[in-house]
Amino acid sequence: MNPQPQPNNSPLKVVPPQGTAATPLKSDKPTQPAPQPASETPVAESKGNLNRWAIAGILAVGVGALGLIPLPNYVTGEAEIDSRPGERQAVTTVESGIVDLRVRRNDRVQAGDILATIDNPELEDRIAEVRRSIEQEESALQIAERELIIAQTRLMAAQTEQSNVQRRLDREFNDYDAAASGTGVPQTRQVEREIDGIRYEIAGYENEVARLEGEIAEVRTQQRSLEGELGLLREDLSNSDTRMERLQPLIAESAIADEYIFNVTSQRSNIARQIEQKEGELEATIARIAQLNSQIDRQQNLALQRDRNIDANRERIQDVRHRLEDELMQVRDELDSRIAQRQSAEEEVTAAAAKVQSHQDAIASFEAELERLEDQRGELTLRATTDGTVITEGLDLRDGTRMEAGETLLQIVDLGELEARVQIAQGDKNLVSKGQLGRFQTENQGNTDYRAEVSEIGPSIDSETPGAKPVLEVTLLLDNDDGFLLPGQTGHVHIRTVDLNLYQKMQHQFGKLFDISRYVPWMGGGIEN
Repeated sequence: MNPQPQPNNSPLKVVPPQGTAATPLKSDKPTQPAPQPASETPVAESKGNLNRWAIAGILAVGVGALGLIPLPNYVTGEAEIDSRPGERQAVTTVESGIVDLRVRRNDRVQAGDILATIDNPELEDRIAEVRRSIEQEESALQIAERELIIAQTRLMAAQTEQSNVQRRLDREFNDYDAAASGTGVPQTRQVEREIDGIRYEIAGYENEVARLEGEIAEVRTQQRSLEGELGLLREDLSNSDTRMERLQPLIAESAIADEYIFNVTSQRSNIARQIEQKEGELEATIARIAQLNSQIDRQQNLALQRDRNIDANRERIQDVRHRLEDELMQVRDELDSRIAQRQSAEEEVTAAAAKVQSHQDAIASFEAELERLEDQRGELTLRATTDGTVITEGLDLRDGTRMEAGETLLQIVDLGELEARVQIAQGDKNLVSKGQLGRFQTENQGNTDYRAEVSEIGPSIDSETPGAKPVLEVTLLLDNDDGFLLPGQTGHVHIRTVDLNLYQKMQHQFGKLFDISRYVPWMGGGIEN
């Protein structure tokens, strides 16, 4: 910024216009009339007095007119320079350690540039220790995962064996239930079929016995018929013998014809033959009955034998049931054993999984710790977060020294535009507004001016001077392209306000000392912008 000349007038100082003679001050001593030339007449003296009064009037009018001419007006004050919010960075050490500086004072840096690194051996040792712990936990995790796979394999095998035994148990139970309920199993169904066959045979024997008994009944009927016929024939034979005995005398006397005797004899012989025949038939029926009874006995014996076979087969079925019951109990015992093995395998899997989870949790914890430590290590590299200039004095003395966590290492400020805070009298409030321009000067830079602009007007605050009136804090933005101004420097600020004539300036200054509006309301309206 090109420097501007510093005005030498104050707001209360009136500078007379160039080329205008100031009105001489009147003395308290009586003025002596100038000696008049003897040659001047009274008329000439009167004319001279008129001229003097005219000149005095002209001068009075001129002075009054000069008082109405608008003049530049400034509000001034002592100001202190500070950096703008957001345009500065206080770089502090997050961790303690040895500082290795990468910048020096007055270096220009940009956001992201490395400012310094911190050497923290304790942090490096902790990082190495955590990494070793992670490696150990990862090795232990691999072993635990292999143990988990083995335990899971055992569990799968135990579950498969339990399922197989359970299916066997279901089959055995179904067989036992079928054998107990009578529906039978393959072993008993074969025996049942044999029993059914035997019963069919027995039924055949019984049918044969029934047939034989029926035949015996028929033969007995024939026997009774033959016995009846034999009885009749024997009675006829007896009658024939009785007749022959009765005829013997007559025969002896030859009183009966031979033909009659022959007929009687022939009749008796015929009856005797019939008796002999019937007796033969009767003996045949008796023999037949005996034969049929013998066949009945044989059929009954066979039926009895087959019935014994049924009992034997029933015993076989009972044996099968007992065997099925024994096998069922054995399979149940085996199932209990398989269940115990499966439960043991599940406990082993649970323990192995818990062990794996424990190592995984430990690894996650160590990795989180490592990440945190790596972040801390990253924080050991101090970077700029804003563009600016390093302003810290004696920065080179901190290089290679140990700093503790939280200490401020350096400060970065954007010197291109700074803030100046000035306290002005509260009576000047109506003269100052945002956007007004001003000038800033420091004592150690001669007449160099810096352009300033009002950016903020704060509320009324009490002055630090005892008995002084409240003041306003006004913030101005300073152009500092050359970078010569630094935060903390002080200087003088001139804020260019609206132009005021001499009377307005006198009224304003007098109003700052006394509350004119309290006594003369029409004069307390302030200065119109």
